[in-house]
Amino acid sequence: MDERGHALNTYGTVNKIGKIDRQANRLSQEEFDRLRVAALIHDLGEMEIGDVSYDEKRVDDETAEKKSFEEKLPDYFPDINEEEKKIILKIYHEITQNKDRTEKLAKYFNLVERLGYISNGVEIFQKQPNSVDWQWMVGNILHNQGKHLLNYLTEFESARKFMTPFKETLVAMLEFAKQKKAKDFIPEDAESWQKIIEMI
Repeated sequence: MDERGHALNTYGTVNKIGKIDRQANRLSQEEFDRLRVAALIHDLGEMEIGDVSYDEKRVDDETAEKKSFEEKLPDYFPDINEEEKKIILKIYHEITQNKDRTEKLAKYFNLVERLGYISNGVEIFQKQPNSVDWQWMVGNILHNQGKHLLNYLTEFESARKFMTPFKETLVAMLEFAKQKKAKDFIPEDAESWQKIIEMI
């Protein structure tokens, strides 16, 4: 999936989970709107430098990505005025690039990205389970996401609701990983995913 496809996938994810939290008054309309903008712009900095997985990004990668975004912003949005530019940059830095998980929207956006990875992995598995790139599936989905997602699911009811339709497919994915004895699928991963399955 390229940056444009990933941005649209992230936008769809934030729309689904955000609507749940809007209805429950856990997000304000302004927060919801800012998150949707964040979804569309968060990877624009990678258009020039290339995609690097979130869990593999180094400081140099992040610095180059931020610089590219700031320099190319007028090209991406040629008709915006200075005030709109400030708003977009604020959303970009405070939500998409913020590593402080005590900050509400930065934390929420990290959850959205992780749910998006799961959604994408489930979709790929449903379409072609026998030709899946298992190194990618296990490394980026089952290994990298499970341990983090477990903590988020404990806190966010909306995330549990989002994941519920994936339950049957996730069980099948886990069985495939066990059968293939995927080297990156360690006992701790299996334990985390078993707890996730029980929660959804």
